[in-house]
Amino acid sequence: MSEPLAECESSAELGAGLASSEFAEVYSEHSRAIYYLALRLLGDPQKAEDATHDVFLKAFRKMSQFRGQSSWRTWLYRIAINHCRNLQQAWYDRHMLTNADDAIWENTAAQEQVSALTEQTPDAVRGKLHRARKSFAVLFEKTA
Repeated sequence: MSEPLAECESSAELGAGLASSEFAEVYSEHSRAIYYLALRLLGDPQKAEDATHDVFLKAFRKMSQFRGQSSWRTWLYRIAINHCRNLQQAWYDRHMLTNADDAIWENTAAQEQVSALTEQTPDAVRGKLHRARKSFAVLFEKTA
């Protein structure tokens, strides 16, 4: 089943998709690999299990769009990677504090404490903190 579908089925069968029993074979052959890929990307076994089911549900619904130019495994991996990235982005959007409201940082006593410890002005500390956040965001995007 891992060879391109175009090699093993006619184009008429490809447009019609697989029967449920045939898709069950694809699931049993590739579900473990998709699970471990999702686990590596998400880092949580429960999220990885849910993502695996979502990937196969998406694949089943979009079977008619599978052109057979690649193997099932390649197609499923691409769906899984995109799905996990979407989940990561959704988590990031809900849990990351933005720098848009600097009033949060302006009103804290930590700046005065850091400036006293480093013997710098509060403006210098604020500038270095701003550059550090920007640098972290760039590095974080490269690894995400």
